[in-house]
Amino acid sequence: MQECKALGLPTLITWIHERAHEKKVKISSTQAEELSKLYGGNQWMIENALEMSALGEEWKKSHALDNKILFRLLDSITEKRAPEAFSL
Repeated sequence: MQECKALGLPTLITWIHERAHEKKVKISSTQAEELSKLYGGNQWMIENALEMSALGEEWKKSHALDNKILFRLLDSITEKRAPEAFSL
């Protein structure tokens, strides 16, 4: 088990922004401060929150693509464009 020292607020906010950037999560300074207050500086919990946010963004992107394909498929079927429907 590794012991970690608590980071001061300015350092913690910087750490949150760095971790968010690594996970490709857009986060404002206000949101970073809210995370630090919500989890009381618990970096493990903040890390998990950022990970969940990253997964949520990825899920939204993949489902948006799925919906576009689904609508194209339904249009192809209803308009009797079988070759296009089978290519999707």
